Amino acid sequence: MSVARGILTGFLKEGLEQKAARDEMYADLAVQAGIDVKENINLFRKEEDKRQERFNLLEKELGTPAALYASYEDLTASDAGMDLMRNAPKDFLDKLKDVDFQGYGYNTAKSQRFMNFSEQQKKVFKNLGDNQFPVPVAELAFKDLESMNTGSQSMDTDAQVARPELDLPNMSEFSRETGSSFSAKPQFRLRLNDTTQAAFSNVGLDGQFYMKGDNLVTQFDEASRNKGILTQELINNRFTPEVAQNAGYLNVATKVANEVKGLEASTSKFKTDTDILFENNNYSSGSIGAKNDKTYEQFIIANQGILSAYGKGSIAYKRFIREKFNALTPSDQGYYSFFERFDKEVDAEDI
Repeated sequence: MSVARGILTGFLKEGLEQKAARDEMYADLAVQAGIDVKENINLFRKEEDKRQERFNLLEKELGTPAALYASYEDLTASDAGMDLMRNAPKDFLDKLKDVDFQGYGYNTAKSQRFMNFSEQQKKVFKNLGDNQFPVPVAELAFKDLESMNTGSQSMDTDAQVARPELDLPNMSEFSRETGSSFSAKPQFRLRLNDTTQAAFSNVGLDGQFYMKGDNLVTQFDEASRNKGILTQELINNRFTPEVAQNAGYLNVATKVANEVKGLEASTSKFKTDTDILFENNNYSSGSIGAKNDKTYEQFIIANQGILSAYGKGSIAYKRFIREKFNALTPSDQGYYSFFERFDKEVDAEDI
């Protein structure tokens, strides 16, 4: 069995010292996950403030039924959703006045979003635990999470009314009195754009995309290109029509951003630990080290966690990891040759 197969099939074992170092690295990642959750809490609060503002504007401009419809259909999640409501046919808006919303109100949706958000954040730590990461620091992040719904940080979600299943009228079935048709701005595209923008912002790509009509245009700088491409790929793979119809569709942005940020943090940590390992043991890097079986094996053992994900990932996933190791372009220094040898072994084994 080659070292590469050992990585991808999970049979490669670590020595006690290596395991201790790896456990320490996992603990660092768990702490980072806690930091990310706190950042997500702040973003969630800001997004809720924007939703409240949009709801209030629609209620003032179009009336309470229109605002409730927009909230129920999650159109208050974006300015694009606001535009849909503002361009809605008059007979559609009139029809909404006859709808029995069955006790549904703004706080109903807000409470449900908080519960969904809370569960999603907890899954961040569960996923770490499922991958053998120690997660006791999760309790620290959960304290912040719980504070969102208690005390001075209350999210004002006391109205725990269950979200009713409403049979709402379909906007597209009504006459159009404005020039902006619903079919010209399909909700899937609008929600996909909202999700992509949210994910880009969450991973630190603000200012590297803009809207041109209904299309989102990216302009990644060289330093962020691979991160942007990977983020876009993960969004495209996971944002299905089924997801778009769900009121919690923006959760995809949070999940993708958490994955990208987690991958970035863990890969950087692996790179730093590998640098220290090579320095402490006077290992050669570059093509010389990669050709030495012992040095190559130590590189693989030290990085088996990230290489397992690397070996199973897409081209964009691989490029993102290699970039963090400064291993994208051919070089006689660093770890380029190590990744090249690993790739060849994986290809040869057809794992």
